[in-house]
Amino acid sequence: MLHRTMFDPHLITASRRHAAVYAGYQQIYALVDSGAAIAFVVGSVFFLDEEMKRWGEWLFLIGSVLFAFVPMVAILQGLHLDRISTTSLSTPRKNR
Repeated sequence: MLHRTMFDPHLITASRRHAAVYAGYQQIYALVDSGAAIAFVVGSVFFLDEEMKRWGEWLFLIGSVLFAFVPMVAILQGLHLDRISTTSLSTPRKNR
């Protein structure tokens, strides 16, 4: 039997349910990561204008918080995939 851990890459395609959960978390990851990057870029532009500097500071803070969520999304994804039952699966599913 395959030793399963929270970040076992075989869990991604172990079943259709695993693949769907993985895809959902990847969408969340992409949104959070993109939101953080956009906040930093716009915040940087705001720093070029003295009147917009305060908004730039807030966007930097928002971007930092979003970047802090990125590893949490990965941990939640791993925990969720690990919780889905694989007892009836003898080998991981192959991509079709």
